[in-house]
Amino acid sequence: MAEPLIAKTEDMIPQSPWPLWVSDGFDSYGEALFQKHCLWKTFHKTGRVGRPKEPTFVPDPRLRYVQAVKIRDRYRHVIGIKPRVVFGRAKKSEITIWCLERQNLNFRQENRRFARKTIAFSKSIRGMENQLAFYQGYFIFIRLHWCLRISWNQPGPKKWQRLTPAMAAGISDHPWTLKEFLCYKIPLN
Repeated sequence: MAEPLIAKTEDMIPQSPWPLWVSDGFDSYGEALFQKHCLWKTFHKTGRVGRPKEPTFVPDPRLRYVQAVKIRDRYRHVIGIKPRVVFGRAKKSEITIWCLERQNLNFRQENRRFARKTIAFSKSIRGMENQLAFYQGYFIFIRLHWCLRISWNQPGPKKWQRLTPAMAAGISDHPWTLKEFLCYKIPLN
């Protein structure tokens, strides 16, 4: 699952300058990045007796990947996060995972299929993908966010107007209703 995720993400983001990839301690992301961005070097025989060495693979020097490894106490509670640079170089100020952790918390709180220790689960990958697509649409077009707001210049006690991410990005001019979201016709070319 890591390879298609990385391929999709790289299609959407600019490659200059190369992005800093940050993930948790799960090694599959590092392996997928290495396979996608590796160079190989062959070391030939240089006057010495014996056969040449096998070709070795090295990561592209522009590749930057950091793992944010959670440090836990004996009760498995997270007591800290230690960054581990896997490929390239990264400043400590660049390494943040708060937005990923916030998104994971939103998924777990608002979607029972992502909650820990629950009986709500998907019986198939297709069902999980459909439910995730629905939640993403709800999160972007319907749900008003506290941190996305503009000053409300109308008379009255209300000082701020909350926005959806679609309104903040200029895609929509109002928060959608559930009926409007479900009945929207997607144009096919």
